[in-house]
Amino acid sequence: MGVIVSGGGAHAASPDQADVYTPAGHTAYLEEQAGSDPEAQEVLTSFKALSSDHQVEFLNYLRDPAVIKASLGASEAADSARIAGPRRTDETKINKDVSLATESKTERVRNRVAGWDDKVTYSEYSKVMGIKVTKLSIWVRYNATRGAVQKVHNSGSAKKNFNPGVAISADNARPWVAGKKAHAETVWEGHLTGLGGFVQIDKKQSLVVSWDRTYKGRLVDA
Repeated sequence: MGVIVSGGGAHAASPDQADVYTPAGHTAYLEEQAGSDPEAQEVLTSFKALSSDHQVEFLNYLRDPAVIKASLGASEAADSARIAGPRRTDETKINKDVSLATESKTERVRNRVAGWDDKVTYSEYSKVMGIKVTKLSIWVRYNATRGAVQKVHNSGSAKKNFNPGVAISADNARPWVAGKKAHAETVWEGHLTGLGGFVQIDKKQSLVVSWDRTYKGRLVDA
């Protein structure tokens, strides 16, 4: 998982804005967003808590193509379906400082016609030195009776990206019902613009949910 744009999140810096990869420049970059984004404030606080040497190491990771591509690698929530929490998190180490995590949550949403719907959200995010850098989420809202999903109302995606060298956009497919399950899908286009060149990494994030809130979430090459 890794670096993309749909709803919310930071803006990528221009390649010539090398200052954002200095401790002072990156602090200013995060401060611009922290006033309106609680997650940016959390990242800013964590970054400031690092020692000067660790801040430099953190920023080197943000522009390391190997690390970025590894954090955007294909993943899958499980070989078999999982029950979505209210909230569930699993984390896998890529190396000693970089990790990839998945998170899911279930909500009950009021429906004026049918009473209540279920909404399942599946997210993947990368962390560098314990700091969340990029988070990609996909969700689907549906109505189900025992044994089958009857109707999918809507779906969507959202991202949070605090790597200034990466720009992200999303193309959301219309949700659908198949095999008595709710389906949602998003294609993320990640543009790595801060690496002294231009690299594009496309990923497809999908979510399949059963009537009992078991789900499968995946992030694979598009």
